[in-house]
Amino acid sequence: MKFGRNFKKGTYVMAIIQGVIIGIAAVAVVGFIIVGANEKLGNEPKKTEIPTTGPAASEGEKPVESEVVPLKLFARQHGVFSSAESAATFQAADPSLASAAIIPGDGDSKGKYYIWSSIGLSDAEIMDSDSEETFRKEVSVNIGSCEAVGAKLLRDSLVADTVAKIKILEAENTGETVKVFNEQLTAITAFTDDIRVVRLHLLAHYASKKDCVKIDF
Repeated sequence: MKFGRNFKKGTYVMAIIQGVIIGIAAVAVVGFIIVGANEKLGNEPKKTEIPTTGPAASEGEKPVESEVVPLKLFARQHGVFSSAESAATFQAADPSLASAAIIPGDGDSKGKYYIWSSIGLSDAEIMDSDSEETFRKEVSVNIGSCEAVGAKLLRDSLVADTVAKIKILEAENTGETVKVFNEQLTAITAFTDDIRVVRLHLLAHYASKKDCVKIDF
């Protein structure tokens, strides 16, 4: 029995057309699905990539400051005493020590009091023709804890070679810490413009403040 004879030619044409329409519809559906998926991915927030070599620097993050290296300074010394009273008595008896300062010892030297008349950046700066009965003392000064005045401002002032340079440093800084520092500098320069003596009294003033200047004898 031959079934092919029961179908008309038009039936074959309709079947072909229906197949084409179904194929086009299937392609369209798949296309809509792909477009929708791409739009969804495009709307998702992008994740921040973290480099594998290390953490990314935060925006506006300040670099960590390196540890403050102690200063090496030289003091012109006139004596060592067991009490502040005996040191003051000795100083008062010698008019040449009117601008000197009494420095309390720290660490192994705690309980001792030193009379210094100047601070230099080198041995030669403080040892002159008037220093026959005195001797120099090399000291290490750590000012890393002097946030009340600004450690960098104090450090830069101690290594300045003129009073004018210290005043320039003041002009370049602002804030309450500079105001306090300026008051102290004004009091010192009222009786001397010798940079060696100015260094001495800046050091003596902030050494007397708790947790500020640390002097290693």
